[in-house]
Amino acid sequence: MVRDQGEPVSISFDDLLKYYGRSSIAGLARAFKAMERGFPFLSPGGPPERYDLTVESGFPGGGAAMPLRWPPGRSRGPVLAGGRGQAGRAEAPGGHFFFRLGYRGPWSS
Repeated sequence: MVRDQGEPVSISFDDLLKYYGRSSIAGLARAFKAMERGFPFLSPGGPPERYDLTVESGFPGGGAAMPLRWPPGRSRGPVLAGGRGQAGRAEAPGGHFFFRLGYRGPWSS
């Protein structure tokens, strides 16, 4: 769950599947779980405001774009991690399974 201008918005894994399809389902599942598990740590008082979240990823997939409302091609989308933080991460076609969330400030691991 995230907030959109203060209002709670619930986004399920099924919602993401409808939006993205199944072509990169492993990466999509990983992104969903990272957000599901990470948001309570980033915003312990309740769901985070979606416009204040940032994502660093090991590949250019857009699994966070829909829940965080990033239009395709917009510069606010996931930042590619390059080689940072990817040592020992599982490889996938086009990158590594690496996903780091940030909220209203520096990156959080």
